Amino acid sequence: MAEIPHEVLSEHFQRLMEGRTLKTGVFLTFRFDPGFFEQEVLPVFLDVSLSHEPAVRLIQLEDAMRERVDHLAVYYDPRGVEAGSASAKLDVRRIPVSWPTGFFHPKNVLLLVEDVEPGEDGSREQRLLIASLSANLTRAGWWENVEACHVEELRRDEKSSLRGDVLKLLSRVEDASGRGEDHPALAAIRRFVKGIDERQQKTWEGVLHPRLYVGMADETRKRESVPEFLGRLLPSDLKLNLEVISPYFDDTAEAGPLRRLIEQSRPSEVRVFLPLEPDGKAQCKGSFFDAVRKLPNTSWGK
Repeated sequence: MAEIPHEVLSEHFQRLMEGRTLKTGVFLTFRFDPGFFEQEVLPVFLDVSLSHEPAVRLIQLEDAMRERVDHLAVYYDPRGVEAGSASAKLDVRRIPVSWPTGFFHPKNVLLLVEDVEPGEDGSREQRLLIASLSANLTRAGWWENVEACHVEELRRDEKSSLRGDVLKLLSRVEDASGRGEDHPALAAIRRFVKGIDERQQKTWEGVLHPRLYVGMADETRKRESVPEFLGRLLPSDLKLNLEVISPYFDDTAEAGPLRRLIEQSRPSEVRVFLPLEPDGKAQCKGSFFDAVRKLPNTSWGK
């Protein structure tokens, strides 16, 4: 098994941005600290020397955005704004999204970037970086917690299994934002993605091509759960194991979501990471712990 890479989140994105200029950025988050985003997250994507003085830093960022960036937008749940966070100062579209059946909970970063150096024909190639991560746009998410992040790159000259998923994501975010809002950042990314051909094959040498879950099965807007999504994508002959790493579980005596996930993915073996308190106590009810142990081929893991 390949070793899981470890890296500071901001350093990971800075490495991906080397030799590239940000043209359009879309950030999706539940919790949101506007001041931290402007002072610490946004500079990661702008290759510019910045002062340590916050007021001067903001002026430098504003100049860099005006010169280089076409559109920037943050979509967030208004219930997730960090208490005591500094107010926003920069010209970034901040669009609150209220989800009727729960929270607006995605954590995605979509970056339309352009090569700094032109190619042989004199043009600068554009690419779309799509990040799925667990970190909110907060100090805890980017500086303190252990978070997960995966980034895929879309190019015009390569087919992508993510084309349809990204277009559905853009439509779902726009639909949820309410009427009266303009979405130039989403529109710019949509234009780029529409120029990419869809990859039709589900797998390559037994490995699934990347896909993005957005809660919609098709363009009819039919709702789709995570187990349904996996059940639709996973070939019946694909052999796999399932490992679940989560800090939170239902406060119930059942393991319904996990049971449905197992039924759809049909793994040979399931291991569920058991989060512990500092004193070694399990962070779940005893009845839930027993319910997981009774699932077929399932065990708690360290």
